[in-house]
Amino acid sequence: MKDLENPLNDFASEDTFAPGPLARELFYTDAAGEPGSPDEIIRAACLEDWEDLEPRALELLRDEAAKPYDRFLACTALVTWGSAEGYQAVQAASADPESVPWLGYSVDRLYSVDDTFGLLAHSVADSREMAAERETQQARLDALAALAALAPDWYLDGALSPQGIYEDDMAALGEPLRAAVSASLPRLTADDPAGFALEMQTAGLIAALEYADPEAATSFAAELIAVDPENERVRRALGSLAK
Repeated sequence: MKDLENPLNDFASEDTFAPGPLARELFYTDAAGEPGSPDEIIRAACLEDWEDLEPRALELLRDEAAKPYDRFLACTALVTWGSAEGYQAVQAASADPESVPWLGYSVDRLYSVDDTFGLLAHSVADSREMAAERETQQARLDALAALAALAPDWYLDGALSPQGIYEDDMAALGEPLRAAVSASLPRLTADDPAGFALEMQTAGLIAALEYADPEAATSFAAELIAVDPENERVRRALGSLAK
């Protein structure tokens, strides 16, 4: 899980991210009552008290009057704990990304674009053990598939590349990955650039697809290289597919 304590909106007022009472209790106070960071507390709950915290996190996620970043933390916590409701919330957010309340509440420092979907994708990817324990594996894969559909337009921070998800996930996500790459390639030559390194994100998706469909991955890799044959970063990301 990436650091959730300090969202990357340096321009925002401090009050924007000051947690409400429930978020402070859930995500900024550990089981011993000591202050802590959200990423540490959410992770620790996997081994301690997630069952006690989950109903209140779900309440916070659903509370339209709550602060947007508090709701984002609640969604992050729920997927980290392998919650089916958390995975469903990610699917719903992915289906209508422009309307999520926390949009823009975390921004990538390099590209200055929203990275909340990338953060959620990392959390979903990292939740495999909790999903297995709670038998919510299919809901987790469905969430990853929904996130993959965002690839042409939204920054996912490498979460759906071989560096971000497990081999068996990549093998199971063949169709969503194929669809994501098919939609991303035309965007690379469109008049409206993505605002981030879409070519690198697409290379990561193609490299992941190799685990499910090597033939399609090889074909897509050739298409991607043809867009900019001199791009060595893309070739390195594609690995053996670039040969």
